[in-house]
Amino acid sequence: LEYAERYELVYNLLKEEPRIAISRNSPVKRQGGYFIWVEFPSGVNSDDFLSYSMKHFGVKFMSGGRCDPFPLTKGDTSGISIRSCARLCIADLDRDELVDATAAFLEAFR
Repeated sequence: LEYAERYELVYNLLKEEPRIAISRNSPVKRQGGYFIWVEFPSGVNSDDFLSYSMKHFGVKFMSGGRCDPFPLTKGDTSGISIRSCARLCIADLDRDELVDATAAFLEAFR
């Protein structure tokens, strides 16, 4: 699959969950790239969700806080929103694996 096809496939599966915002700054029609950013509702910590989803569903992703170049310091709220985000890689799985992985991600979230 081309990256644009991968993006479309995973995007269409993820959009079934209305509480997850998908790559707000990215158009649905993609020319390339192999990450999809998702944003969980406020209060969902992606580090905690990563631990849960790996343990119970075997799902791995990059938590948003790991992608933040500026560490959150006490009293600083500027980086809190990225901690409710996740970066999903769509590069190394075939079509069936992407479908299964996305379904497991959504099941873990629900």
